[in-house]
This record gives sequence, structure tokens and C-alpha cells, in this order.
Amino acid sequence: MRIMPGMQAVLKKFQLSPIDLERLLQQRKDPSGDRQKVELPRDTSLKAAVARMTKEAKAEDRINLVMTMVSVEETGTLAYEIKPINDFSKDIVKRVSKVNSIDELNKWLGLAMNIWNNTPQPDRGGKSPFEISREYDTQSGD
Repeated sequence: MRIMPGMQAVLKKFQLSPIDLERLLQQRKDPSGDRQKVELPRDTSLKAAVARMTKEAKAEDRINLVMTMVSVEETGTLAYEIKPINDFSKDIVKRVSKVNSIDELNKWLGLAMNIWNNTPQPDRGGKSPFEISREYDTQSGD
């Protein structure tokens, strides 16, 4: 698979769900064909991303997810230790526990990735992935 110039121009808008990405890389199609597309959030701050996850978790009585997301009002960072992305995803799946569908799991993983992408990370010079993306967008004239 190669990313050609036409796709490169809109790459920042091309955000697959974790399930769809896996299927793409494995060259598989969605077996149901009629799945609802889960809208993946893209907040502009860690505080907003945590607030979104907390609101959704409380609404659906997913207390384990509320506990992972500590208030960022004062510090601007998560008290929850950010692990490598695979470990972070596994922890979220464990905290979600039982789901009724792939779409439901995809929703929680999307909310978690929104937090991950808004969290300043030491290996990125203390910047979040979304901050780096915005800097790239500004430099490339978009």
C-alpha cells in the first residue's frame, strides 16, 4: 500500500477507527457491510478530551473509565500514567469490560485515543500528537 500525493493532501482528515484500520492493513472488508460509522472525536485540549470521556462514561455507568481519567483542571496533565499506545489501549479495553458490539468498543477506544492524542508525551518533546499535527498543518500552509 502506498500513500500517493492525492491522499497525502487529505491525510490529516483521514482517521480510521481502530477496527477499520486493522481490516485495511489485513486487506479485509467489513463483514456486516451495514455497520454504523462511529464518529471519532478530535478535541483541541486534554481537558476537553477527558471531559468528553468522563461525560460519556458517567452517562453509561462505566465507572472504571471515569476513574482512569483524572481532572486536568489544575495541572493540565493526566495523573493517569500514559503507557505505550498498545498498553494504553489494552487497559482501556479491560476497563470497558463487556460490550454488545464492535461499534460500542470502537466508541470507547475512539474516546481513549482522543485523550492519548491530546496528552503531552515526553518522547515528543512534551507535545501531544495533535499539537505536532497542528504545527505540521501550519508549516505546510493548510
